[in-house]
Amino acid sequence: MKGNLAVKKTKKTSLTFVAALVAAALFSGCSKKAPAPEAAPADELAAKAIALVANGKFAESLPLFEKALQLDPEHPRALCGMGTAKRETGEFDAAIELYEKAISVKPDYAICMDNLGIALMRTGRYDEAKAQFEKASVADAAYADAKFNLGVLFELYIKDIPAAVKAFEEYLALSKDEAKKAEVKAHLEQLVKEAGPR
Repeated sequence: MKGNLAVKKTKKTSLTFVAALVAAALFSGCSKKAPAPEAAPADELAAKAIALVANGKFAESLPLFEKALQLDPEHPRALCGMGTAKRETGEFDAAIELYEKAISVKPDYAICMDNLGIALMRTGRYDEAKAQFEKASVADAAYADAKFNLGVLFELYIKDIPAAVKAFEEYLALSKDEAKKAEVKAHLEQLVKEAGPR
C-alpha cells in the first residue's frame, strides 16, 4: 500500500494497512541468497522452494520442500519454508507443526519463531503468538519484523493500542526497510492521533 495512510479513522483502514504490510513481510527471511554451488542437494532444493514461496507460489513449492526433507528430514529452512507454504494455503495445524519442528532443530531460529507467531495469531492463539514474537526478538535482537508483528497483534487482536504503539516504535528503531518504515511511521502517527494522549 502506498500513499497517505492517514485516511478515515476506521478499523477497515487499520486492517487494510496491516494486510498490505503483513503481505510484504510474510516471507522475511525467505528471500536469502541461494546457497553456493557446493551446497548440499537439500539446501539447493530448499532454496528453490523458498524462492517460490517468496513469489506466492505455495503449491508449487511443496514438492521441492518434500524432496529436500526426504534428503534431510531435519533441514530447518525446508521445515520453516514448508510451514509458511502450508500456512498461506490455510493448513494452520500442519504449518504450526512444521515451525515447531524447525525450532526444535534450530532453537535460535528467530525468523521461524516469528512465522510461528503469525500462524498462532491467525488461529486465535494470541498469548502463544505474543510469546513467539517475544522469543524471536530475544533470539535475534536486530530482527525487526517480530516487533512489527507484535504491533499488529496488539493493535488488531488484543486491542492494546499503547502496547501496539510501543511495538511499532521498536520496529522503526530496528528496521532497515525504508519503504516499509515510511508506511509504518505514517500509520503510527495516525494511530497515536486516534488514541489520544498517552
